[in-house]
Amino acid sequence: MLLLSCKPGETFKLGQKDMTGSIGVGYRFGNGWRVEGELSLPQKDRFTSGSTTFPTSLNEHHIESRRVMLNAYRDFRVTEKLSVYGSAGLGLAQLESKGWQGNESRQYGSATQTNLAWSLGAGVAYDVTDRLALDLGYRYVDMGDTESGWNNFPNARGLQDEKMKANLVSSEVVLGMRWAF
Repeated sequence: MLLLSCKPGETFKLGQKDMTGSIGVGYRFGNGWRVEGELSLPQKDRFTSGSTTFPTSLNEHHIESRRVMLNAYRDFRVTEKLSVYGSAGLGLAQLESKGWQGNESRQYGSATQTNLAWSLGAGVAYDVTDRLALDLGYRYVDMGDTESGWNNFPNARGLQDEKMKANLVSSEVVLGMRWAF
């Protein structure tokens, strides 16, 4: 699920798609540490912002995000099959930002940014077999700032001086399956 920070008086509404996926390849060391490279599937979300005083100028902000991360995990055994873990990650997020104001004929330009992304998380893992583990966790991911292009429509001042901006973060419940080769 993607969340946006907002200024007082602004409201954001989450888009229809709340689930996504990713794939990772990693290495498990023998001392409780493991690392993985992760590629997330594209996530599309839609947010609305503006003032109810001016309902015809509400902004519809569309953001598509992708990210590639290098994650490190530290497992702590609780029983022979159960462990808890902490994680940290660093990577890159590509954010495409576009949208419109009031109605779809009043478009903002599209803009793409590539930002540094980071994550922190924790969870629990269960070893089903020696090769198969299931885990359930929580992860906070910060993908940085994004902004649309300039307005492509005339505003009250007749200027191209408006953009939509956001700080994109994700609060994720992660359900995972790991297979050891």
